[in-house]
Amino acid sequence: VSSANSLTLEVNDSGRSLTSMLLNIVEFKNADANGVIASINTGMVEFGLENWKSRTVAFGSDGASVYVGRLNRVVAKLRVEIPWLLGVHCIAHRLEFSVLDALKDEEQLNNVQELLQGLYKHYHYSPKALRELKELAQVLDEKINKPVNLRGTRWLPHIRRALTVMMKSFSVIYAHLENTISENTSSVKMRGRARKTLNVLNNFRNLLFIHLMLDVLAVLKALSLLFQRDNFVISAAKDGLLYSTELQLRAMIARPAKNLQDFLDGMGDGNI
Repeated sequence: VSSANSLTLEVNDSGRSLTSMLLNIVEFKNADANGVIASINTGMVEFGLENWKSRTVAFGSDGASVYVGRLNRVVAKLRVEIPWLLGVHCIAHRLEFSVLDALKDEEQLNNVQELLQGLYKHYHYSPKALRELKELAQVLDEKINKPVNLRGTRWLPHIRRALTVMMKSFSVIYAHLENTISENTSSVKMRGRARKTLNVLNNFRNLLFIHLMLDVLAVLKALSLLFQRDNFVISAAKDGLLYSTELQLRAMIARPAKNLQDFLDGMGDGNI
C-alpha cells in the first residue's frame, strides 16, 4: 500500500477570508526532512507555484519528529529560507496525545484495550469463529458486527468504534465465547483466549469503565470534530474546551451520562 501525503494550501480570498483547498497529492520518495521538502516543492511547482516559499505563512502537520523537531526537521529547514514561518502542530492530533497521556497509567483502560484487540484477533484470524458467530446471531435473531481493529493512526475514533461495535453485539459475542469454551471443536489457544475475554467481561468494574468511556469518548469526538473544521479559529477552541467539553465531563462526576446510566438502569435498581 502506498503512503501518500496531501498538501493543503490556505489561500486568501480577496483579502476577506481564508479558503481551504486541496492543492495536490504527492508521494514522499524519502521520509526524511529533505525528502518531505522536495516532495512539497514538486507538488507546488506542478500546481504552478514556483515562488511558493515567498508566499508561505505557516506549515501544519501532525506531531511526527520529522516535521516539528527542532534540529534538521522540516519546519526548521524551511525557516532557513522562510524565517517568518509558523509551525503548527495539528490541534486535533494534540488532543489525542493529551487523552492518551492522561490515561496511560489507567489499569482498566489497558484491560479494555487488550480485550478489544483480543476480540479482533479472535474473529479476524479465524474464519471458523467468525462463521460460528454469524450463525449464532441468525439463530438468536440478532444483528452482528465483526469486532474491529483497535490499532490505527488515530486512537480516539478507533477505540470508540471498537467499543461501540462490541457493545452492540455484546450478547451474541458473549454467548459464542461461552460456546467456544464448552465445546471441544476449538483449539486450546482459541478456548484460552475466549476464557480470558470472558473474565474481563464478567468483571463489573470493567463494564462500568467501558460505559463511562463511551460517554467520555462521545464528548471528545465532538471536540475533535470541532478542531478539524476548515473554518476553525482559536476562539472556537476556547469555547469548545471550556464551555462544552469541560462542563460535560465535570457533569459526569455528579451524575452518570447516557451510556453509563442506561447500563446501571439495566442492572436493576442501579446500586453498585
